[in-house]
Amino acid sequence: MSVKVTPMREQLNATPYYKEKIDRRYSTKFHYQAGTGNQNLHNLSETIWKSLGLEIQSDINGRSNNQTTLSGLDYLTLVVIQLFHNWDNDPRLALASPSNNNDIAVGSYYNTKKLSVPKLVRVFKALLEAGYLDRVNQSHSNKPNAQNTTSRIRASKKLNDMFNNVDATEFDVNLHAHDKMIFMTEWLVDDLGNPIKDKSNNKTLTKEVSVDESLRHVKKMLVALKDYNALLARTHIDIASLDDPFVIRTGKNGKEQRLPINQNSKFIKRVFSRGSWKSHGRFYGGFWQQVGNKDGNKYRNNIRINGNQTLELDYSSLHPNILTVEMNLPPSNDIYTLDGLVAPRFDLTTQRKIIKMAVMMLLNASNMDSAYNALKESFDTGDIKKTITRKEFDAYVKAFIAKHPHLESKIATDQGIRLMHIDSQIIEHIIKNTTAQEVPILTVHDSIICQEKHSKLLEDAMKLATKEILGTELSFDVSRTTQNYAQGAINMGDKDFSNPILEQFEKTAPKSATTRHIDNLNKFNRYLRKS
Repeated sequence: MSVKVTPMREQLNATPYYKEKIDRRYSTKFHYQAGTGNQNLHNLSETIWKSLGLEIQSDINGRSNNQTTLSGLDYLTLVVIQLFHNWDNDPRLALASPSNNNDIAVGSYYNTKKLSVPKLVRVFKALLEAGYLDRVNQSHSNKPNAQNTTSRIRASKKLNDMFNNVDATEFDVNLHAHDKMIFMTEWLVDDLGNPIKDKSNNKTLTKEVSVDESLRHVKKMLVALKDYNALLARTHIDIASLDDPFVIRTGKNGKEQRLPINQNSKFIKRVFSRGSWKSHGRFYGGFWQQVGNKDGNKYRNNIRINGNQTLELDYSSLHPNILTVEMNLPPSNDIYTLDGLVAPRFDLTTQRKIIKMAVMMLLNASNMDSAYNALKESFDTGDIKKTITRKEFDAYVKAFIAKHPHLESKIATDQGIRLMHIDSQIIEHIIKNTTAQEVPILTVHDSIICQEKHSKLLEDAMKLATKEILGTELSFDVSRTTQNYAQGAINMGDKDFSNPILEQFEKTAPKSATTRHIDNLNKFNRYLRKS
């Protein structure tokens, strides 16, 4: 196996991170429910706490409102372990410091530790004044399209020197130790499970709803999620082609962002919306849901599980096929291909991409205007698909209905939220099946990533899940050609058969693993053996 050598640590040692300006685009959010079982990290936190002196300790503790039993030391530990996690993963990685009291309510069901933001702010202030932190201040503007950010903090040289003497690793910190696994909201969430915003006033359209964990169906979901997250916790999941532990992507504001990739970015929660157990219910949280295969950056193709190459299996036309099966009609392998060109300025390949996205919008929207507007917004600036006119859109809809008349009554009727719940049931069935067999899988809504060696097992699990939930087996596509399949084609000696397969393999084959990936995998395995 060839290895691309990029000595990140050597570069960082040559120019210490603490001499460089903090990059606010490269940070993790503050995790209120983080924890650690590593006694050395607890000892370090206690040493720092004692160094602050009694007066500052007293100021941090303040007057108790009896809503929380956590001490000032507990709050400081929460900060220190997250700083350590980022430092050990990549010393350049900053931490967003919360400052808004509305970030989390003390009495919230989801605030399992009953944390108070003002108390956290006092801890940040004390650590900064004592020289343990470097900080870049918040960015705030009243301009409509401005990106407002909180302050970013990072371990100073003083804290760096203390971290160097601690017997611990990033894996000793669990950023999600006390997080809830099931979320209920009154409104809607986006593709990443985050609350959406009302464009008219830019306010978040959600209200968290407490979950009754004593309900039988909730207990069953929690058992599945706990087992699944426990399996993922002891599984190394990484993008092996990365030289640095982050993915560079462009945000909706057009600015470059760096998404950290680490072993704390794989905690999964299940999110329901509209205050109903029949609405939504999809699985969110893994970094693999936030990276795609755009612009030649085949991030998902290069995901490795426990060092092994992976495949992605994707249900074909899942939502339209669910509706089709509900009408006692046979499912289709490709529902998005129309009979010939509909709008002459788009070729057949572009047309199919438009139709696929349009159908998704039509099933989620409550009217045609909303579907059209959502379609245009889904395409990036500069993409020719974004220029689609209302006339062209209507022509595509007409052609789609002509080919699939049984779906006419389902479009623009707000079907999406119900269909998401059904696909979440299918995915849950697969998760339970594979987890019971100790086979880690990664879900991206209606597609699943698994190790190549487990592809047959996953295929069987996907067929069984749709048979159990829908009464009919649905087909699926595989993301790329495997090396074994390509080699098998060569061995057949038929060039007309093997050449197209080899071509596809060359296009989609994953890259070699980098030194960073191999080092992190070995480090993780040592941690597991030690644990």
